[in-house]
Amino acid sequence: MEQFILSFLLKSFVMTAIFLVVSALNTLFGKTFPAKLRYAVWLIVLVGLIIPLPPLINHGIFSFPLPVPGQQSQGIERPLETAMPELEPYSGQTGTGFTIQTQNPPPSALYNRFFNRIVNARFVSPFIICLFVWGFVAMVIFAWHIRQYFCFRRTVRRWGKTIQDSNTLSVFQAVQTEMGLNHKKISLIVCGFVTSSMLTGFLRPVILLPEKHFESDELEFIFRHELIHYKRRDLFIKLLTVIAVSIYWFNPLIYWLCEAIQADGEASCDEEVLQDSGKENRHFYAEIIIGMISEMSASPTVLSTSFFYRGKIAIKKRLDSIMDAALKPRWPAVLTLTAVMVLTLLSGSVFAFAVPSSAAVQTTALPVFDSSTRTGVITVAEALNLRDGAYVTMEGRIELFLGGENYQFSDGTGTITLEIDNRTWGNIILNEHDTVEISGEVEHDSGSIEVEVSSIRIVSESGLGLSGVIAGFSGPRAVITVAEALNLSDDAPVILVGRIESSLGRERYSFSDGSGAIVLEIDRETWGNLSVNEHDLVEISGEIDRDSRSTEVEVINIRKL
Repeated sequence: MEQFILSFLLKSFVMTAIFLVVSALNTLFGKTFPAKLRYAVWLIVLVGLIIPLPPLINHGIFSFPLPVPGQQSQGIERPLETAMPELEPYSGQTGTGFTIQTQNPPPSALYNRFFNRIVNARFVSPFIICLFVWGFVAMVIFAWHIRQYFCFRRTVRRWGKTIQDSNTLSVFQAVQTEMGLNHKKISLIVCGFVTSSMLTGFLRPVILLPEKHFESDELEFIFRHELIHYKRRDLFIKLLTVIAVSIYWFNPLIYWLCEAIQADGEASCDEEVLQDSGKENRHFYAEIIIGMISEMSASPTVLSTSFFYRGKIAIKKRLDSIMDAALKPRWPAVLTLTAVMVLTLLSGSVFAFAVPSSAAVQTTALPVFDSSTRTGVITVAEALNLRDGAYVTMEGRIELFLGGENYQFSDGTGTITLEIDNRTWGNIILNEHDTVEISGEVEHDSGSIEVEVSSIRIVSESGLGLSGVIAGFSGPRAVITVAEALNLSDDAPVILVGRIESSLGRERYSFSDGSGAIVLEIDRETWGNLSVNEHDLVEISGEIDRDSRSTEVEVINIRKL
């Protein structure tokens, strides 16, 4: 997750630098570049922003180390056999009728447990919060633009009128034929709520005209301009700008880039319309543009060829371009275009992530399990040095049940904590002497390293008898006292042995083992068919749920002893 977010930010940084360089060249030498090539340069920058070119691994000009903690042991150092303090006698309620289930809770229990762990901030990190905020804002921006487009099209269908004027239709058909588009079905509609001509519609293209009289020569220029937009698929370029703005909404320069793309897109259309035209035609075309711009309000939708000018400087720049009939050399623009294309393709090579080599991992001389001959199987010592989210396969033994869904795993090179839920266990039953192969993803959480197991299989069985199975494991359990549990951190796995003394209501119960009392959270799905009362000795496993006011245990499994 961290690597994805860092890659995304570095990509934005590199492409922003390329954009600033292109902007500087455009400001200094833009008048010597043909508008069509300027437009092409902007499109390369736009596509480079949208298409992911992630940083390489260990092969960049600048390297950033991934946040990989060092090797550490995840086991519990206290003895496996812990003497339970003598339970104090008491007098209390009789037959509370508590029920429990020790294996295979229903799916709703798993979903509730997952939700509670998210609420308790087990999975919430600054990276995930940033990803959620970015994704939410991106979807809102994209949805807003799409909704605005469909609302505009609906308004056109309701209030627009299909043009029936024979003169307008004949001019349009003549221009269509000249441009080789006579076989394309493009509608002509006049709308009273638009102030300038525009093209809109991805599947059913429509040219919209304002409610005003146009002479035939004016219509010829207008139709030629909009049909050039159609031939170049500029509406799809507008859609790419919407996607770019949605993705990089946090980067203020993205809005500048979109305006530059639209401005040079219009200028390149003007350039093609006026190709080989004299000064008189250019002056007439400029008057048409001025007439539309003077009445123009904000664009009704970004997904059209209407462009709203924010200041007089932008208008003057376009008019100067229209009146400029000088031939421009193509080679400087082609050279710039090639350079920008190369820089965009190499943008993923500027920064790289440095991943520590497995050779730096220290292992013991004689590991218990030799995984060197097994393809894809690594040691615990190697797994402890992998990045968050890395997929691993290891072979070893589950030595200890830590509580909740946590187990201590070892292969002789080190120990690591596994998270194995009841679905992953399935029908597998094993003990601490059985050799297993597990696969899953590495998780870095608050300085600790765990593996969220997605599959498990027995490689060799010990043949020893099984008893007291909890979620597929019958080996030793790291039982602690309530007094010790009260000092653990939030989300720490815990196993307690004692008695449930009373129900506190709302799925909360008072539990004691003689060293102290603690509140248990046991939902209805975790209960089951087993009835217990305040006299029964029970073993519970779960996770500490600590806040500023209290410390409780969220129970995942419970059994009567």
